[in-house]
Amino acid sequence: PTPSPMAESGEGRLFPASWAEMPSQRLLGKHNPPRPRYEGVSGGALLACHVLPSRRLADCEVLRETPEGYGFGKAAREAATDFRVNPPMLGGQVVARGRVAIPVAFRNREPRP
Repeated sequence: PTPSPMAESGEGRLFPASWAEMPSQRLLGKHNPPRPRYEGVSGGALLACHVLPSRRLADCEVLRETPEGYGFGKAAREAATDFRVNPPMLGGQVVARGRVAIPVAFRNREPRP
């Protein structure tokens, strides 16, 4: 079978993120949901996003959130507006409509007794 033009272009494919600038824990801390922070629950989310020419992310979708019910997916989407990621590449060319996988981790300390 011949590959579809969409597959050849990389459109619809999920690429690993190539960070232009790694997000700091300080930046993530601004978006860390209050409940897991208070309860000392760490977690995160995996996003799929488009990369704009400015290296900002757009149209992020939550693919996975762990543990569920703590708001890590929503917090990751909010934090992603401040991320800088290089556009996905395929064969030395920018994939204009490719998406990148963005893992986001929130680390919280367990409360002291």
